[in-house]
Amino acid sequence: MGDVKEFYLTGENLTQSRLYELQMLAKEFFPSAEIAKSTSELNLSFAGEVWKAEGRGESLAQPMPEKTAYEGMGGDPEKNRMKAGLYLLLRRWTGKDLPWGILTGVRPTKLAYSAMDAGVEPEKLEEHLRKYFFLREDKARLMVRVAQQERSLLSGHAGTDLDLYVGIPFCPTRCSYCSFVSYDFHTLGDTMERYTQALEREIAACGSFAQGRKLRSFYMGGGTPTALEPGQLDRVLAAVQRTFGFENMSEATVEAGRPDTITAE
Repeated sequence: MGDVKEFYLTGENLTQSRLYELQMLAKEFFPSAEIAKSTSELNLSFAGEVWKAEGRGESLAQPMPEKTAYEGMGGDPEKNRMKAGLYLLLRRWTGKDLPWGILTGVRPTKLAYSAMDAGVEPEKLEEHLRKYFFLREDKARLMVRVAQQERSLLSGHAGTDLDLYVGIPFCPTRCSYCSFVSYDFHTLGDTMERYTQALEREIAACGSFAQGRKLRSFYMGGGTPTALEPGQLDRVLAAVQRTFGFENMSEATVEAGRPDTITAE
């Protein structure tokens, strides 16, 4: 029934967490739409085990899927069930399918872990993800393969090993879909330099907790870590290496999701 400029979503038993994820799922179907705070061009509502869409003189109703399909899959089963009902409704409304189905946010492999821990075989898990979470076949296969690989890596994890995360909460601009803490560095003056100095001190202080432990993996996220000046980024990485050492690491990652922050230097 075409794209919309604005939609409103409401319903029974919607915690803030559930409401946010449902809104983000709807945004996948309507990427350019704004989220309204009251009745709007398209109104999505949930009550009595039924999702409804009303707008442009049209109306659709979609019953919720069965509960058992979402139990034992980790996370919030009722939230996943609500997302599945909304997905079915919006798929009918738009004629669209999403490659990752109802999955939004980060770490989709958590679902796979829970199912594998419960003894579900990979082939059955792929089928379940396609049928009830609406993943495209290649995405379901990829998710299960990644989860298997991650479990293999984690199986060799000693209880004293360290995984280090360093957060850089600055970005050139704030992306419309982003829910993470980030600040437009163009408006912050010397804050990035002061933050870098404070981060160097904090990393050094954390070294006292790492005595006798090996750094297994290092992840620098954000924000946009590459928003730092090259010299600042180098100082942070040098502080991590100096404090924890890189010789035992199996993985090191620096997020670089904004091409406008990446240079040869």
